[in-house]
Amino acid sequence: EGCSSTCSITVTATPLPVCTILGDDTFCVGTLNKLCGTPGAASYEWSTGETTECIDVTVSGTYTLTVTNAEGCSSTCSITVTATPLPVCTIGVALSCIENATMLCAPFGGYTYLWSTGETSACINITVGGTYSVTVTNENGCSSTCSIPVTVSPGPDCIITGNTTFCEGTSNKLCGPPGAFGYLWSTGETTECIDVTEAGTYTLTVTSANGCISDCIISVSVTATGTPGAITGPIAVGTNAGASYSIDPVIGATSYEWTLPEGWTGDATGLAINVITDGTNSTDLLCVQALFGDCVGPKSCITVSFITGINDVNGNSWLTVLPNPSNGVFQLVPSGVNQGPVDIRVFDALGKLVVAPTRLAGSQTTLLHMENEASGVYFLHAGSGAESRVYELLIQR
Repeated sequence: EGCSSTCSITVTATPLPVCTILGDDTFCVGTLNKLCGTPGAASYEWSTGETTECIDVTVSGTYTLTVTNAEGCSSTCSITVTATPLPVCTIGVALSCIENATMLCAPFGGYTYLWSTGETSACINITVGGTYSVTVTNENGCSSTCSIPVTVSPGPDCIITGNTTFCEGTSNKLCGPPGAFGYLWSTGETTECIDVTEAGTYTLTVTSANGCISDCIISVSVTATGTPGAITGPIAVGTNAGASYSIDPVIGATSYEWTLPEGWTGDATGLAINVITDGTNSTDLLCVQALFGDCVGPKSCITVSFITGINDVNGNSWLTVLPNPSNGVFQLVPSGVNQGPVDIRVFDALGKLVVAPTRLAGSQTTLLHMENEASGVYFLHAGSGAESRVYELLIQR
């Protein structure tokens, strides 16, 4: 029929809610990271399934949130967060020795440090026992704290035993305390005891089983000794006879000690001694040594033989030969029968001249040296003017 009607409606486009997530995109492992949606939404739905405005996350990942307003309109947003590892915290060294500073160190790296002592360096020096802690923080602000108990151990006792003076030509034993874990002497030796032969200052470092060390020192001196010079006295004596022997003084000597052949007796007076021989007719050594306090010097000796009665084969002797036999050294003592000079020669048993002509004059005793000749019988020819004498000599070794 061509009839018309008109009607209308009014519609409103409601804006979507704003969706934002507030929170740190990095956080430290082991801590909670709070993520929050836009305040005032009618409802929240997280990808974790939670429906609260805020949630706490502990692991890395991408988290999504859907917010809905009162009109039922929704918006979605997301955030990616990373859990940053904590720095490793360890402290090296757990021992401190008395009088020795010990260093404690945290791990090195791009960290900041805060010790329980208030120090902020990677390493600190300590001298007393106790528990020490440090907080290590990395560039992301993550921190770890660790601690260590430190025990203060006493250093080992260090005492050197041994003589502070000893005799020249001997050795002196120096010893550290027994039972130490280690020894180091200034000589380089590493034993508990060492033998020293020179004066000087010696140091020792001892180490205990826990690594603590102590040092000690000792100074030693050497008493110098000397050897007496030649002994003056007869090298040939009679049996059960008396004789005297002497030496020149030895510098620094405090006394002298004589050693006599077996069976002899003597009256020692220091530099000289009067002796009485026995009747054994033996050849032996007579010695003397100088004493320097408690130190004894080397011996000086002479060989002493007995007169055997062998004289000249013709009788009416001009000379007494002592000792005879001998080991090659004969003492020619003028008898006084002939006051003039006497020329002597010595021949072996085959008539070979072994001692060139030698002149004896006056009453002076003369030593005849034949140490290089072989053992056996020799003949000494003594001549004075037109007269002569022959003596039989015997070398025995």
